Amino acid sequence: MQVHFFGRLADHAGRTVEVAVPPEGCRLDALRGLIAAEHPALGAALERPGVRACVGRDFLGGEQQVDPARPIEFWPPVSGG
Repeated sequence: MQVHFFGRLADHAGRTVEVAVPPEGCRLDALRGLIAAEHPALGAALERPGVRACVGRDFLGGEQQVDPARPIEFWPPVSGG
């Protein structure tokens, strides 16, 4: 499954990584654990407050199922003015 990272999150492992997930997918929390196993610093960054995961235009919560056929993106908190 392709996982994309933006902003400061990309500094830890690059903009895109491939993560092996079961064919039926997994919960978002489990995906974060799989990422942390291969990229510990990135895993810690994904647990920080304000980091959001989305598929297409939909934001996901930790209990939601992730479809391995659809790329997922992680965004750090964004501020500006």
